[in-house]
Amino acid sequence: MDKNYAYISINGKENNSLVSSALNLEPTRSWNVGDKRKNGSIYNFSHWEYKLPEFEQEYMDEALLKVIEFIEKNELDFSKVPEGFEPFISCAGWHEKNSPGFHLSEDMIVKLGKIGLAVDFDLYCHAE
Repeated sequence: MDKNYAYISINGKENNSLVSSALNLEPTRSWNVGDKRKNGSIYNFSHWEYKLPEFEQEYMDEALLKVIEFIEKNELDFSKVPEGFEPFISCAGWHEKNSPGFHLSEDMIVKLGKIGLAVDFDLYCHAE
């Protein structure tokens, strides 16, 4: 089954509660340096993530647009995120046969420029 989603992602070395305080938003998933992974190893970085069901869409560009709209609507100011953290938008696409690709419109690029975040794309294809 094809799946495309995007979300706000912030990595660093300090306690991720600093990010929550700066953005006045609680993460949907997070961990801190020193926390134990499910496999028993230890995280060597902190992670703060905000992902909602509506951030999953049929196409990657639609998923990214939903995140941009959320950021704009909630007036999230990433300049308030403490130094040492790297905020970005993470996009992931899982495809069974092939990726339909995505299109970043001029309007979307302008909006991303105003937000000022990097965008990371991870695309996976599980074709046999």
